[in-house]
Amino acid sequence: MNNFKSFRGKHRVGPFTNFTSIIGPNGSGKSNIVDALCFALCLPMVPAKYSHVRELVYRSLNQEEVVGDDNETMAVQLNFIRGDEKLSIKRSFHAATNACEYSVISYGSAA
Repeated sequence: MNNFKSFRGKHRVGPFTNFTSIIGPNGSGKSNIVDALCFALCLPMVPAKYSHVRELVYRSLNQEEVVGDDNETMAVQLNFIRGDEKLSIKRSFHAATNACEYSVISYGSAA
């Protein structure tokens, strides 16, 4: 994740094996991780929770708008690995242009 919701800068979450749940104290970002998965997979999030993807870009508590070069791009990348096969799904949003990018890349054998 990069600049996604409460996660400023780049953060690696995982790897997960036999993933079943996310646990942690209140305010630790559990729902933000689920929102990141939904964003990357283009799945709907809680209805009416966000009116624009811009609201998912990291903002400090005293900042109403996204400003500065460090916060202009937000991205979530998911990597799935099975044996020698790897599938990478990445979705990003550029606040300066309101543009989203989506990519799916497969590596390894397809046997």
